[in-house]
Amino acid sequence: MLQLGAEAIFSGTSAMKAHILDESAHLGMHTKGILLPHHHSNFHGRVHKLVERSGLLVGFAGDRTKDLAGPKKHLQECLVARGLENVTVRRMSNLQCDWESALEPSRRGDCFAMRMALLDIGIVWAAGVLNEAVFEQKPPQRLVNFLSVGIPVVAHAKYAGHREVAKHAGTCTALASNLDELCDGVASFAASAEKRREAAREALLVAARFSPDSIAKLYLKEFRSLL
Repeated sequence: MLQLGAEAIFSGTSAMKAHILDESAHLGMHTKGILLPHHHSNFHGRVHKLVERSGLLVGFAGDRTKDLAGPKKHLQECLVARGLENVTVRRMSNLQCDWESALEPSRRGDCFAMRMALLDIGIVWAAGVLNEAVFEQKPPQRLVNFLSVGIPVVAHAKYAGHREVAKHAGTCTALASNLDELCDGVASFAASAEKRREAAREALLVAARFSPDSIAKLYLKEFRSLL
């Protein structure tokens, strides 16, 4: 794309923007790198509500691939070893949704948000194709989706997008670089109902920075600056 002489390229992370600027300079071009984070997609404003159950539900964002089987098993065993037997670890995709087979994008989006809102703590971990380009360029969509339903999140620290969001996230987002740190983050939230309530309030405020309306205004501002 740079070799076509683009005037500007939008990027979802600061690392990606820096890469665009470096490549532009290397090619002797003046392409502008513009940082625009990904908006969340909680289409129908679903927010987590405390439900009557005996324990806490923790969920990994992601599909049904085998990539998360090891982290899920390790986390469950680690939490039990710390005396947190009341915490159940699940894959978010395994939670029931009545609109699973819906064709309409808004219904599928609502299903996604509804599953997230069932959880007490969310996890966004490394899965799928993993290389430095993915870690630098992948937008933090799942992280801000979790925040938009008002739950605390533990996210993989290697993703530049996660670090970008965490700068604004205060206590509602914990970064973890390995499985032991993942357990630390989840255990910290699980051990304190007050910490989860405080994180939930903060999560909704942070998510407002990444609402479709907020991000759309940033796009309009940047487009106008290029005219």
